[in-house]
Amino acid sequence: MSLRESNGAERGATDGVVVNAKLPDVDGDKLEGFTGLEQLQKEHEDEKFSVNDSDDDFDQFGAEEETAVSLMLNHKSFTKLETISAREISLLLTIDNIIYLICTLYCVGLIIAYNTDHFKQYVEFAGYDGKVAIIQFDESEWQYFELSLKIVSFSLAVILAIVYTVRLMRQAPKDRTSEQMWVIFLAWAVATYLIPYDPIVKLLIIDGKYEADALAELRSGIIYSVQLAAFSTATVFYAWTTAHSYRLLKGRLPYAFYVPKLCLALTYLLMQVVARYVVRIEVSPVPLITFFSMIHLIRVYGVGYTDTSVTFVMALTVLEIWTFMWIVREVYVTKRVLQGTTYMRFRTKQIGFRFFLYNSLVFYTVFWILMLLFAVAIPPGTNLARYVFFDVFPYRSIYVAAPMDFLSVVYVATEAYVKLPADAFGWKGWFVSQPLPKERVGDEFKPMTYKKRETASFSGVFEDLGSNCFTMQTHTLMFNFAWYVYYHGTKKAENFKLKKDVFEFDIHKMISNKDTDTHVLVVDGTDRIVVAFRGTTSAQNLRTDIAIKFIRADAVLPTARDEEHIGFAEDSAWVYESPLFGKARVHQGFAEAYRSIAEPLLVSLKELYLAKRRPIFLTGHSLGGCLATLCSFDLSLSLGMGKREMFVSTFGAPRTGNVHFRDLYNDLCPIHWRIVLAPDIVTKLPKFTYKHCGKKVLITTGGELFLDPNALELKIWHGDASSVLYHRKASYLLAMRGWCELNHGDEYVPEFWPWPVSADDSKRFESIYQKSASTGRSVSSIGVPRSKAARPNHYKLLNRGDLVDKLDVSYSKTGVHDEMSPPMLWARLTRRLLLSQLQAQES
Repeated sequence: MSLRESNGAERGATDGVVVNAKLPDVDGDKLEGFTGLEQLQKEHEDEKFSVNDSDDDFDQFGAEEETAVSLMLNHKSFTKLETISAREISLLLTIDNIIYLICTLYCVGLIIAYNTDHFKQYVEFAGYDGKVAIIQFDESEWQYFELSLKIVSFSLAVILAIVYTVRLMRQAPKDRTSEQMWVIFLAWAVATYLIPYDPIVKLLIIDGKYEADALAELRSGIIYSVQLAAFSTATVFYAWTTAHSYRLLKGRLPYAFYVPKLCLALTYLLMQVVARYVVRIEVSPVPLITFFSMIHLIRVYGVGYTDTSVTFVMALTVLEIWTFMWIVREVYVTKRVLQGTTYMRFRTKQIGFRFFLYNSLVFYTVFWILMLLFAVAIPPGTNLARYVFFDVFPYRSIYVAAPMDFLSVVYVATEAYVKLPADAFGWKGWFVSQPLPKERVGDEFKPMTYKKRETASFSGVFEDLGSNCFTMQTHTLMFNFAWYVYYHGTKKAENFKLKKDVFEFDIHKMISNKDTDTHVLVVDGTDRIVVAFRGTTSAQNLRTDIAIKFIRADAVLPTARDEEHIGFAEDSAWVYESPLFGKARVHQGFAEAYRSIAEPLLVSLKELYLAKRRPIFLTGHSLGGCLATLCSFDLSLSLGMGKREMFVSTFGAPRTGNVHFRDLYNDLCPIHWRIVLAPDIVTKLPKFTYKHCGKKVLITTGGELFLDPNALELKIWHGDASSVLYHRKASYLLAMRGWCELNHGDEYVPEFWPWPVSADDSKRFESIYQKSASTGRSVSSIGVPRSKAARPNHYKLLNRGDLVDKLDVSYSKTGVHDEMSPPMLWARLTRRLLLSQLQAQES
């Protein structure tokens, strides 16, 4: 039994929950109260209950949650934003920005065109000297395009609102978040704002089919009032509530949360209605545009205003400024609260807030600027004409270009997409939950999480490998092997004592090639096989590094196979048919170095794997990280290793291949963590068309750690400039250990082997340890209290006595056993233990 297994058994005995226990020989078909092996197998595959689940969702830095099994499993639904990769987020924002740019250029060009004689028409109004310029809407293809696009934008907004509402209503109430419900409100409000009454009237006027009647002005006023109310209320309510909600770190939103926001929104709405029907002015739905429009019209014509209207507009402007400042305050307070929390513990809140802030800021800034231009930069005679005919002076832009309507739809669509349930895969996911695609690992739809230690389980490490959970103990162990491979076979290894603190292992062999000076260490462990590649240490390795020419990946991978030793992965045949495989290119130097030791390495790994089925962990620093990447790709094709059978952890690795290789690799090997120290210049090489593989883990010299970070998560970094000194293994050791001591040093710091660290290396990371010393406590204690008394009851871990009491109380209250009740969960847990024993006997 490995140390890892024995520790799990000891914890199980202590907590009263059996973690690793040998069951007596039993016959599955004769077990009293059970239904045979097929039924056990069915329940084994049931995803509603997993012995590997823990309470890390509530407290990722707690010790108990990682060493015991919780029988009261909390339910947590996720959104797309929590689960999509940093690359997908960046792509989404890039698409939005391109659309915003195109619409902005179109609107600016349109405003310029409106000020030319082609679009202007000069008319005279009684009581005004001279002619007034108004916009002439003639019968042209461009006008039909503009008005048709407005109708299309409205149709898209309605479809989006219906689809998103139906999609969320299909979710159980407990699976719907407040933010998702607010998006429903926003979607319907924008759809209402885009009601195409004016475009339809203008189309009828152009075609000569419109006949005005006595109610025309009333209809127009009512519809505009509804549009105004929808957009203004949605803007205030959605922006305010969302900005505020991200700093509420636990619990449900109280009713008091909504009271001030609704009161202010209703006050704002009431003033807009009074403006239209009492003061006889039309105000803009966008804050401050009413004020600037009034100033512009008074300056140009000197008419269309009264003391009452000016006073009212000033009062409305004060309310708008006050509302805006209040929302800014909410954003600032939320930012401060999130800065004071542990980033990894509340990563979901951090990402959500940053995305909302960026997306809303870009949209409203672009929308406000364009609305201001349409209010003050086009011929204002159209506003004067409306005042003359309807006795209502519009302090707003009478005409808004169709792309601005489309901007609103894009904004809502983006907010809706990132707040879809996490199981919304593909376009069908907008309508109904979709099963996880076969090519993805089962936990890829869950958010990124952080754990300090590996968790013992019934099924062993093999099934515990997940693509979205970063376990510091595991990566520390891989780092130790990535450094030790430099020592093995040298004098440094003679007095170096290997620590087997996580699992029992033996050094199986060292495989080397003198021509390329490539070395790889193979470790035979009780619950895993470790493969550690050595990085750059010689002139030959430097020649390997600088051979940056691309070569075809299919020319070197998979490794040439000897059928007696290396099998062929039939289930990976799709790779050879993929267009990505033919376009994939890799670094020539790295490929040649790996190929020099590939065949004996694969033969050795196959022998170990067939002797005992275990996952293969690959690691390496610098050049070694790139070789580990190529090896994992080769293992998938040559030996048919599954996605949950390989774990890759690299440190300071440069880029390995082009974008096609990256995409193909990430599909084949999703459990790949690329640990990068922020100022390490080597990780930014080679340039040009090279791309990184796997998920990035960024550690800064200031003691911050980001999992798969996107541009929205990273603050502007003012630390040291990029340097090769930060590429040293000692720098990575100090950064990782500093993070652990700063964030959970009072509870647990993983075991780093006794590696040498120079005084110069230590100086570069003084800020981390000074911060840890100055606080006197870990960062994890900031924010939500860690006391057990503050934890909800459903997060309590049950020991043996608690379990018995819970079973009695649960049954006495209901008289029946619900499927998710503690008795049923315990029964299913027992059956899974029996299933494991039966399967072991059959094998």
